[in-house]
Amino acid sequence: MTRYNGPIPSTQNPAATVGGPAEPWMRDARCRSFTPEQVDAMWFDDTQSGQGREKAKAVCNACPVVRECFELALDTIPAPAGVWGGVVISSYRGHNRRRSARAAFERARAGRP
Repeated sequence: MTRYNGPIPSTQNPAATVGGPAEPWMRDARCRSFTPEQVDAMWFDDTQSGQGREKAKAVCNACPVVRECFELALDTIPAPAGVWGGVVISSYRGHNRRRSARAAFERARAGRP
């Protein structure tokens, strides 16, 4: 899995930025309390079962800043891997990637599959 090494920390957990959150909203992120190992195992789970991803999505669904996280990944990361804002953005490809990912995000927020 290729990871983006931009302004987001190497663990890809925006709320765990070394030296404090990069954005004020990151202080409220539910993922902030997870260790880098837990983040890798859950948010960046690339196993067939996907159990880690499902756990990450559950954490995201209860997060007060889920929309900000999703928007950060969609707008600033060229090829976001893993779960961001409760959605696996990288599973959407092509010209309609942004629109499809946004639709999936809105469905998840509304509690629809």
